Amino acid sequence: QNMWNDVTIVTVSDFARTLTANSGDGSDHAWGGNYPIMGGRIKGGLIHGEYPSDITTSGPYNIGRGRLIPTLSWESILHSVLQDMGVETEIEM
Repeated sequence: QNMWNDVTIVTVSDFARTLTANSGDGSDHAWGGNYPIMGGRIKGGLIHGEYPSDITTSGPYNIGRGRLIPTLSWESILHSVLQDMGVETEIEM
């Protein structure tokens, strides 16, 4: 009880799905994904990274078949979580 301000929950997924269908009308693994972070000290309602302005086949982040390169690495999301835990230097990370 009364521990919510001392808790940070991070969910991590290392893949997303292609925007276009494969030969079986399904989708294949791609890059990106959502990484919800929650906890008592988390400032909610923020989105980090950028939604690509152009997701067409000729868009700068599309490398084919609807696979988009993320605008933010998944590792960088953990940086602020580590800082909140008291990690301050690159060596500690």
